[in-house]
Amino acid sequence: MFYSKESKLLDNQTEIELFWQAQVHQNTLDVSDSKLAYAYAIPEYVKYSIVISSGRIESLLKYKELIWEFNKNDIAVFILDHRGQGLSERALKNSQIGHIEDFSHYTADFNQFNLQVVNKLLKGDKFLLAHSMGSAIAHNYLNTYKHTFDKVIFCAPMFGINTGNIPLWLAKYLAYGLNKIGLGESYAPGQSNYQEKDFSDNELTQSKRRYQVFTECYQNNEQIKLGGTSVAWLDSAFKSMAKVLTKPINIPSLILQAQSDSIVCNQAQVLAHNKMPLSKLIILENGKHELLCETDEVREKALSCIYEFFDTTDKGS
Repeated sequence: MFYSKESKLLDNQTEIELFWQAQVHQNTLDVSDSKLAYAYAIPEYVKYSIVISSGRIESLLKYKELIWEFNKNDIAVFILDHRGQGLSERALKNSQIGHIEDFSHYTADFNQFNLQVVNKLLKGDKFLLAHSMGSAIAHNYLNTYKHTFDKVIFCAPMFGINTGNIPLWLAKYLAYGLNKIGLGESYAPGQSNYQEKDFSDNELTQSKRRYQVFTECYQNNEQIKLGGTSVAWLDSAFKSMAKVLTKPINIPSLILQAQSDSIVCNQAQVLAHNKMPLSKLIILENGKHELLCETDEVREKALSCIYEFFDTTDKGS
């Protein structure tokens, strides 16, 4: 398998950009009340297809290295920018507020993306790769809609949020209460517009080069910047994550847990794993939340797990 290397990443940016311009197709999808950005890349020979459900604040532009890498390994990729973030239409006047009234809107959008785009272009087996918030969306999608996915990988999944020094019950109560009194479109307590952090202060990755590429992507594309979450987003997120523990999925699944994750709750991942009859859980030692933007040591272990899981032909394994 081909693995992108940190040491060559900056030098490879020209090749990645040329690949993006020549082989990646970008378009928009009209849904009931929003316009969603998406992209796909289909190599000449396709082993299988991966549909990516990305995390909060993310844009398809952030995934250039991974999509280029998958393409070199003969894997077709489809990715959607969730409503309210990335290149998709924003809901509020302050476009930096990460807002959703209900997570069911995310899952409905993801369903339409699969029906109207992915299934018409699909080649080979169809696998789902979900990261962080995208994992909560993917899990609820698999439980809600008729689908044709053979397997799913949840990468550092948001099955629970790390609320820090605030007790979980209190965070839930505050989000629910503030939403109930009409403050749903306001920033949740402690949240603000997009703020770039120095590498030394970031909690996402230990890879300085990949963090540099990540931050430059947002510097060069003002429209994809996104700040903190709204009250309604937080309230709906808690409700959506609760469903993960009460409605297990029944297709082969793999949870990749970042050992040093400070963004999401790893214990919630263990609880979800124990609820899913066809689930495996692998802990990536020393990995922070962004496993696919980590150091080569961590990232290649994560990718090896992805390739091994998807390459296995037994769909019941």
